[in-house]
Amino acid sequence: MLGTLVVVLPAFWTMGQIGRWRAIPLAAIVVAVMLGLSLPRAVAAISTSDWPPAAAALLVVTFIATVASAWVAANGWPRIAGATVYSLVAGFAVWLRRYGRVWRAVALFAQLPLIAVLVAPIPSSLTGNLLLWVVVSAITALTWAGATAYLMNRPDPGERPGGNGPRRLQASTRMSVQLIIAVAVAFGAGQVVDEKHIVWPVLTALIVLNNNRGREDVLRKGAQRLTGALAGTAAATVLVSLWPPGDTRSVVAIFVVIAVAAAVRPFGYVYWAACVTAGLSFLYGYLGEGGMDTLTRRLAGIAVGGVIAVLTAWFVAPVKPTGSDSRRA
Repeated sequence: MLGTLVVVLPAFWTMGQIGRWRAIPLAAIVVAVMLGLSLPRAVAAISTSDWPPAAAALLVVTFIATVASAWVAANGWPRIAGATVYSLVAGFAVWLRRYGRVWRAVALFAQLPLIAVLVAPIPSSLTGNLLLWVVVSAITALTWAGATAYLMNRPDPGERPGGNGPRRLQASTRMSVQLIIAVAVAFGAGQVVDEKHIVWPVLTALIVLNNNRGREDVLRKGAQRLTGALAGTAAATVLVSLWPPGDTRSVVAIFVVIAVAAAVRPFGYVYWAACVTAGLSFLYGYLGEGGMDTLTRRLAGIAVGGVIAVLTAWFVAPVKPTGSDSRRA
């Protein structure tokens, strides 16, 4: 919990201080906070010597994912192109794990911006200024995550023993195929269910399938994701509907929820899902997207994404619940 807050809050504060001198897009601030939320666990999971290539991968994927998200926010062929790029990057990041420790670190960090950028309010009219600030936000979160890990003098995990080579290769390939298909299908389903809120099914499919330990694990995570999202989204949406868009109480609520999420994560994924989804609801309420109609659409999107993830895990190259590739980040 402490490591997460020590990264999230300074990253937010740093972007706020820079904002005193330059106009920073809200999307860049959201990316900094979301990366700050996920980076501490990722940094603790890799060797110190692997930080440079992992950090480079995070910056590159942040750039690519931002462009892809802007295309998804558009209409017509750009949306299809953005969904395709996003799906392929998600699958490719998992596939890289087959090549050893360094590439596993690169793959782990490459996955983080996919969620961070997906929940950020990236406009369809992408500009160089926005791309620059999103990359700056990623650098900010990386800096604070690295500094925190260094000051806390964490043990270096170094080289880890794993399963035999063929099993690892097979698992990474299967998980890669699953992610590509599930994310692509989730984009298509989101287009049909609610094209204005396409993020929810895609985000759910990505989270539920990411680092899965087999079909039963995905089924359990899907059920917990839906249960937690139901509670967290409902509570947050009702509460935020009492506040006008842009109310600073929504911002305070986001950081309170982040703190609670970090505290309850060891007790079960369902609590983590509830808190994270509630935080996103507060964010979108701050942006003016609230109300019971929005709540219904969110829950429908989450349910669709969960079903897609479960069906993909069970019927598309199922992963056996063994092997080093099934470790969770």
